[in-house]
Amino acid sequence: MPTTPTPSALGKIREDLVLFWLSSQAPSVEWDKLLAYAEGLRFRTYENQPISLNLIVSSGVGTLDITQDSIQKIIDPLASSQNAFFRVDYSSRYINYEQVAWHETTEPSEYKFSPDFVQPFVSRLERNEFSFHLTARHDILILNRSGMLAAYRKGNWYIYSVYTFKNSITDITGNYRVGCNLFDLVFDLSYRRHGALLIYDPQHKVVDKIINKGSIIKPGATSDSARSMLRPAVYPIEMGNISYEKRKKRLLLEIAGIDGAVVFDDKNVLAFGAMIATHDDAGDLAGARTTAARSAYLYEGIPVKISSDGDISMLFLSKNRAGEKAEAMLKFM
Repeated sequence: MPTTPTPSALGKIREDLVLFWLSSQAPSVEWDKLLAYAEGLRFRTYENQPISLNLIVSSGVGTLDITQDSIQKIIDPLASSQNAFFRVDYSSRYINYEQVAWHETTEPSEYKFSPDFVQPFVSRLERNEFSFHLTARHDILILNRSGMLAAYRKGNWYIYSVYTFKNSITDITGNYRVGCNLFDLVFDLSYRRHGALLIYDPQHKVVDKIINKGSIIKPGATSDSARSMLRPAVYPIEMGNISYEKRKKRLLLEIAGIDGAVVFDDKNVLAFGAMIATHDDAGDLAGARTTAARSAYLYEGIPVKISSDGDISMLFLSKNRAGEKAEAMLKFM
């Protein structure tokens, strides 16, 4: 390491850790070759457009190495759509060029540990298979059937142990199903690069601090005309339900894109596009969404803030086994 570590030096350490992690999951896969290939693709374009790529890494023996320079002019624009991929072996050798039919993209029976846009490929994964994706935004995602293993975002690598991660979020919310469903939801918002604020409010303490009362859709509220129209579809969304149909994830993703917060409890969405009154102790913070999140926490809600850059943060009250309490934040992306 240099005396003053540079971002590239730290990035190399992160990459080494990712390679160690991936090799512990699948030692037969030549992960270093795949990562080197993806890094090269990030610096190339095809017809002035960024190159994207979908791979499914399988056992078996392929033929031509897809990382060879001589074939890139032909394959650069291929395996880039939401339903097309190259199947390669553990040494990045070509096995097949395939598509995912619409009927093969299965809806998850409950929560999942991957963003929606890779679901067609995750639906095709078998045991000891992996999907590898380079997006047009230069993100890299690596998954197995359980979900995310590692990701490269905004110039940094991140490692995911999804079950440990999910359990951390369920501990924070105090509700297992809400935590599982939040894990599923926030990654989609993060990869959309669209800021949002979700507030879990099981005691209905935050909803009483909403300034724009027309955004409230719980029974007895005087909702504005647009929210009154949408209330029958939005109010019954259950973040505490195991059923994909009951929690209506894609509707919730859309209303989360409206300016303001989505406030919800276990069984219902209480408000959306809501403006939270600033708490006296919120302090002088940069950004309206950050101020609203801290105010919601001080009103005893659990806020989840997603920045427009994809950063996710959960502000919560942490408790140890001795009963001591402290304000804490879980940050990830």
